[in-house]
Amino acid sequence: KTVTPAEAHARIDIRIVPDQRPADILAAVRRHLDGHGFTDIEIIGREGEPAWWTPPDHVVVTTAARVSEAVAGQVASSGVSMAGTVPMAQVCEEHRVPATSLGAGRADCRAHAPDENIRLDDLAAATRMMGRFVDAFARLPAVPKVP
Repeated sequence: KTVTPAEAHARIDIRIVPDQRPADILAAVRRHLDGHGFTDIEIIGREGEPAWWTPPDHVVVTTAARVSEAVAGQVASSGVSMAGTVPMAQVCEEHRVPATSLGAGRADCRAHAPDENIRLDDLAAATRMMGRFVDAFARLPAVPKVP
């Protein structure tokens, strides 16, 4: 016999971009569902953090790319649309602090998955990149706030 459950549950992870607010996106999803006749779907907002990003031409980002290229011997890869959420907004937004990431990895590293991994030679390269970044950052005459 076929058993049809009385209810179903789903988890949706929505990545937002700078200047969007989580409550506004949640309200937009609600309007969309209602507009298509799904008024019986309950939405439970569990987390919601604003996005934070630093423009790709900011000196902190270009410095990170420069030291990464020096260590890796190849052009740095930059992901402009990878805005950070927790804890970037809480740490950086109020005082307009720039943020970036740097490191070494591969497309098959499975970042944030249960089997996330990094090769030892990539870890050593990432460590050298971080050391060089700290040195280069300390030599910057000024670090402007994010506009």
